Amino acid sequence: MRGGEQKEGKEEEEEEEEEEEEEEEERLCKLVDDFLESEAVHISSPSADSCHPEDETSLILK
Repeated sequence: MRGGEQKEGKEEEEEEEEEEEEEEEERLCKLVDDFLESEAVHISSPSADSCHPEDETSLILK
């Protein structure tokens, strides 16, 4: 009987590990999504484009 109990315990541990891995993966995906969204807003903001327009044109002319 003990062998069966140990087997069930191992299966439960494996299931818990899989759930933890899935939760960690979801958290990482959310972090990446949040980061990309914040960067996209930052990159596309007009203030970032118009910081030094004269520098950009002088670089193009050179």
